Amino acid sequence: MIAALVDPTTGQIHAFTMPANESDILEGSMQGGLQVRWDTQNVFIDDLAGHDTDSYYYDGNPETRFIEMATKPSVHHVYNWTSYAWDFDSADFSTRMRADRDLKLGMSDWTQNADSPLTDAKKAEWVTYRQSLRNFPAVNASATDYDALVWPTQPS
Repeated sequence: MIAALVDPTTGQIHAFTMPANESDILEGSMQGGLQVRWDTQNVFIDDLAGHDTDSYYYDGNPETRFIEMATKPSVHHVYNWTSYAWDFDSADFSTRMRADRDLKLGMSDWTQNADSPLTDAKKAEWVTYRQSLRNFPAVNASATDYDALVWPTQPS
């Protein structure tokens, strides 16, 4: 049988164990600050393949015990162990957006060099593009879907 090592205050599973002798580890005992909770309903089917600590939590109810978490909506969501729901991490989202924006700006720095082979008209197009990139985080401050972002079009 499989035992989960869970945070006793949140139910977050930190690890699984399959001891050779189940009587060596008591239900509810503490192991390194984590509480032992046996999978008496065979949720994990004596096989940890396909199960990870981010897919389930322990709810404390002897009838249900282990609850499968909802699918993570995006890489920009973190699990809230108080509400047992995924919360959008706007700081992480903004950090990624700014990093990608900074990369696009860096890749276009050459267009503004004095020795750039571009005509003045083309340089002006790049100036406009680069300003749009600088404004991009503010313009998209309320965005929550990275794939739906519409980036400025790079001049040809």
